[in-house]
Parts: sequence; C-alpha cells; structure tokens
Amino acid sequence: MKAKLTFWLVFGLSVALGALIWIGSRRFTGNVEPWDPPGYYWHIGLLVAGFIPALLSPQRFWLWPLGVLLGQVIIFVPGVIQGPPAPLWPLGIVFLVVYSIVAFVGSFLGWASRRLFGRMLVSSELHHDA
Repeated sequence: MKAKLTFWLVFGLSVALGALIWIGSRRFTGNVEPWDPPGYYWHIGLLVAGFIPALLSPQRFWLWPLGVLLGQVIIFVPGVIQGPPAPLWPLGIVFLVVYSIVAFVGSFLGWASRRLFGRMLVSSELHHDA
C-alpha cells in the first residue's frame, strides 16, 4: 500500500513539475511557450523536473519523464484550444515528446545519484558503527 501511495505522489510531483515549466515560462522568460526564449530555461526545467522525482523514488525512474510530459500537455492543450488559431500545434506536441528525452536524462541522473549517494551513505554508516 505504501509503495502504491509513493508511486502516485511522485508521479503527481512529476506532472506538477512539467506543468510548472509552462506556468513559469511567462513569468521568468516573458514567453508563453518555454521553447521560444533564447537560453536554456526549458532544457534546465526539463532536466530538473526529471531529476527530482527520480531522486525521491528511483525504482521507476523511467516513468517520471512521462509525468513531466503529461504535465506539459495539460497546460499546452488548453492554450491551443482557447487561444488564437495555431496551425503548428501538432509540431508543438512533437517538440514536447522529443524533448522529453531531456527529462529522461534528468531522471536517469537522479536515479544514478540516488544509487551512488545511497551506497556512500550506507557505506559511511557501516564504517561509523565499526
């Protein structure tokens, strides 16, 4: 039961982080779409959004980027529906899917960090107790 609760909490976190990338874009970059501004806002956001959930729950690290993608789609689609005509919206969906690779890299780094530092923590506790 606890594992199922943890799964849904971390998946919800990954969805929220994906949505926050879009919500924060206008505030931090002045652009509605996070891929529009120069710089690496979107890339860093995706990396961090994949990293944090995997650090918290590394067992299913490969699922968290899907939550990040879902969070972005949840914000993107209503903007397309309610906004002015946007004939390139299918390209936007392709961007979201392709750039999910960046969230996957972040998730992999979170998993690897948890493995590495988890081992170091266990090892230091063993040496400390001796």
